[in-house]
Amino acid sequence: MLRLTEQATVLKGEIRRLERNQERENAISNMEYLKNIVYKVCCNEASDLWNCFEIYHLLTAKLSSD
Repeated sequence: MLRLTEQATVLKGEIRRLERNQERENAISNMEYLKNIVYKVCCNEASDLWNCFEIYHLLTAKLSSD
């Protein structure tokens, strides 16, 4: 019985570790996507510096409220 309890504890720890890794991967993927969007908008020839500042402030406000 003790062996089964130990195995259950180890498996639960492994599940928690895998869930944390998956959450990190999702966050990194989302940030990479956001970075690419901002880069494309700011590097667009038609955009000006003021538009980049507006986008930056909107994103900052949205990310800080979440």
